[in-house]
Amino acid sequence: MNGDGKPDFVVTNFNDEDHSLYFNRGSYPFQEKTVESGLARSTHFFVGWGIRFLDWDNDGNLDLVIANGHINPVIEKARTNVAYKEPPLLLRNNGAGVFENMRDAAGSVFQKRYVGRGLAVGDYNNDGSVDYIFTCLNDRPVLLRNDAGRNHTWVGMQLQGVRSNRDAIGAKVTLRANQHEHVRWITGGSSYLSSSDKRLVFGLNVWEPSKPVTAEVRWPSGAVEQYSGLQPNRYHRIVEGGGKAK
Repeated sequence: MNGDGKPDFVVTNFNDEDHSLYFNRGSYPFQEKTVESGLARSTHFFVGWGIRFLDWDNDGNLDLVIANGHINPVIEKARTNVAYKEPPLLLRNNGAGVFENMRDAAGSVFQKRYVGRGLAVGDYNNDGSVDYIFTCLNDRPVLLRNDAGRNHTWVGMQLQGVRSNRDAIGAKVTLRANQHEHVRWITGGSSYLSSSDKRLVFGLNVWEPSKPVTAEVRWPSGAVEQYSGLQPNRYHRIVEGGGKAK
């Protein structure tokens, strides 16, 4: 979340508990940053379910999208500040792991209330802007097309393992562009009752055409390969064994 190349993680919780963010310092224990990140302020009264990191606007920073919804249909009879239906959240990361609630800019869905549950992300129309969908209890799912990412340059990657598992689950990808490094992992698990698109989308913000875009893939098999000449604003199929061994 803060661009240091170490994997952080986030957990949804019950109302009054805050959804929690933990930074990886390179050794145990992880450092809790729930209050400092602004996550506590945005989530204190909500019951969280599905949650995902994604670069909403392709500026290079990982943001958060969250599905919320209470379990008690009559909670409003006991609480004035907690509701059964709750809004989903889109939280924009400033690059240092501090979040801004995008409620007023992200669209009308984020100003409405739902009994949200599962949430998945994926670029369903292949335009480089990662979209999202969340399910609702006893109601239709909500599909959100993301147009914000079109304003910035991006690079997409779909990995296929050969010696490794075919989906390359466990792979670490380091993309280098504009003298910056962007690190992502391909994971098998996702969030509550959901599975997301395993393709990676790297937001490059404003790309300088004179600067090369390269990637290093550390495959689950242990092999490390280098890939060069990656073209922005398109997806690349990366097959294990097709790069230059490091």
